[in-house]
Amino acid sequence: MGIFNKDKAVTPQQRFDALIDRAVLYENAGGVDLFITALKRMKSNPETVIIKPVELCLDVLETIVFENNGNFKPSDYLNTFNDAETIYKGIFNYDEETPNFDDIRLVFIEMFTTNNIYAHRMFNIKLYNSFEDKKKYVVLCQNIIIDPDSKRVFDLIKTYGVQIREFMISDDAYLANLVRVAHRLAFNAAAAEDILKEEYDNVKHMNGVYDVDPVRIATVEQKLERAEGIVDACNEAIKEADTKTDVIKQTCASAEQKIKESEQRGIERIEARINDLKAELEHTLDEFVEGQKKTVVIDKDMLIKQVFADAQTELDKIRNMAKTITGSTSMELMSLNDEARGVFNRVNSLINDDEEVKRVMKNADETREFRDKVNMLTVLNQKAIEKIAEGETQAVEYTVKAAATADEEDLPIGPVNPLLDPSIPFEDRFKRVMKEKENRIAKGEHFHRKFDDVLIAVMENSNPYMIGPSGCGKTFMVKQIASLLNMDFIDIGYINEEFEILGFQTATGAYSKPNFYRCYKYGMIAFCDELDNGNSRATVKLNSFLSNTEDASYSFPNGEMVKRHGSFRIIAAGNTEGNGADSNYSTREKIEESVQQRFTPIYVGYDNEVEKAILKDYPDWFDFIVLFRKATDKWAEGLGGEAQGILTTRDATRIKKYLDDKSFNAEKIIEYEFVQTKDPEYLAFLSDTMRAAADQTLPSAKLVKLFEKISNEIRQKGHH
Repeated sequence: MGIFNKDKAVTPQQRFDALIDRAVLYENAGGVDLFITALKRMKSNPETVIIKPVELCLDVLETIVFENNGNFKPSDYLNTFNDAETIYKGIFNYDEETPNFDDIRLVFIEMFTTNNIYAHRMFNIKLYNSFEDKKKYVVLCQNIIIDPDSKRVFDLIKTYGVQIREFMISDDAYLANLVRVAHRLAFNAAAAEDILKEEYDNVKHMNGVYDVDPVRIATVEQKLERAEGIVDACNEAIKEADTKTDVIKQTCASAEQKIKESEQRGIERIEARINDLKAELEHTLDEFVEGQKKTVVIDKDMLIKQVFADAQTELDKIRNMAKTITGSTSMELMSLNDEARGVFNRVNSLINDDEEVKRVMKNADETREFRDKVNMLTVLNQKAIEKIAEGETQAVEYTVKAAATADEEDLPIGPVNPLLDPSIPFEDRFKRVMKEKENRIAKGEHFHRKFDDVLIAVMENSNPYMIGPSGCGKTFMVKQIASLLNMDFIDIGYINEEFEILGFQTATGAYSKPNFYRCYKYGMIAFCDELDNGNSRATVKLNSFLSNTEDASYSFPNGEMVKRHGSFRIIAAGNTEGNGADSNYSTREKIEESVQQRFTPIYVGYDNEVEKAILKDYPDWFDFIVLFRKATDKWAEGLGGEAQGILTTRDATRIKKYLDDKSFNAEKIIEYEFVQTKDPEYLAFLSDTMRAAADQTLPSAKLVKLFEKISNEIRQKGHH
């Protein structure tokens, strides 16, 4: 028949006729004739029905007569319908104008379906009205009905529920508490009274409500009076002690004066001796320092000469290697006697002549170095080729790993990475990076859905600030970006002190260079992880380095004016938006507004597609993770913050390792990764939510049942 029958061809009169025809079949049963009379009266005068609209009235009648599989005897039809009218008056205060009429209508019909709330006598108007979402009342009753002693449990719960409602903020928490208490009552019938008192007291205590016994107050007052008497006695004793103390002080003062006079004479003798020793020590120290200075100067000169000699040798090797590589494009270019300018002019003409390139490619040496060189030349613009032709034949190398450990100020500074060079069209550079990304995807590498956005911000020099929860893949994303751009990056962590950015002068006058200095000077990525966890006063120092102008520079504490390298980039990450602590990250500081304005905020959350790729061989676990995360999100909505025990991308990787290695079985994985450390009430909510949302056809159905089984075992241990 259906609620509010959608078949417009079936009229209310026809639906009444169908009900009358069915009732006539049971005409010999007691009370059926009165039921038939009531049906005929409502058919003749539908405007007089109590349950409005008439379609809702018919839905209730059809549910009682047609859809209960014998749940109601024909002789009970009229009494059941009369009770339905009474319930209707209680829950539909304004008939069809009652707020949320459609939702309440569904709950109303549900009360009379098979194995229904009405048949178990589980309708209580006070308990029903205590729920804002009436569907949760049905969920509560369905949890109680499954117990053989359901009527006893419901009678206890209906009183308990009304008592605690004022202490519950949300329907979700209220429902979870009632279901948990109902389960305890079902397992401990003999201790029902103690359980209800314990649970009621717990709810009050959670809300700061405590009962105080008048007798106990009187006892405390008596003890307070006795304590005041003791204090008075102590005060008298203190006064007497003060008097004696004054006498002792006078005696001690006299003795102290005599001791001081004696000590002063001894101190004068000692000071004279110390001065003599100090003069001798200073003379010896001066002689030692002068000797060490001479030794250091000699050693320094030798060291510098050796370092420069070694560096010059390596540079000569690199220059020779570069000349050899650039001269290998064709048989004519292999002549070492040609000038460098002629070599690169020849390369340029080959690149601009498609037919000539084809000819040279056929005849050229099929080596890996040649192919790499041609590919790289397609990226470089004419300006870069002219520089090389003029003799700037440095090897095409964009990492500066030597700079990370070098202390020499004259370390060669490499060219700007072509993938970050603004003089080359962004579209050309981005296509090249995307091509490499596609190659890695084909080999099985996973990329976060926000990866391209962060990559573009880096290539456009926009200082991205990635905002996201722990374990969502922010640090791994930075590693991937650095790898695709063929760059080094240094994780400098969060910034607590200014010297972590600027460095400092040591006690000997030397300059201690921080990693940030090396990134700025030699063109690396500086990764400021947990930017919102640092010292906001120290973080402000970043402002001086977030300028993206080509001629930017900074004078470090050693007096060196360092020009910003064209490949230098800053990437930051944090768990908050930078506005200070929240309910999940209580130690975070507010990032100064001027710093925030120089960063481009990009929200990076958990990526189901990445986790799906990680668990591609285990679709049942991926479906289960999705259901679990949705349940924790729903719990978090009621708390107004983030739920405990959320599942991260890092956790998904760990689960895959367990499954690949066949180390932990499914039961152990669920116990350790999903159940442990969560309180029974939270587990009850997760179980109910996942069971309601689970599709029995999905591969994860078995895992959902296993989670519910383990959760129930944990909860039972807690109850006993």
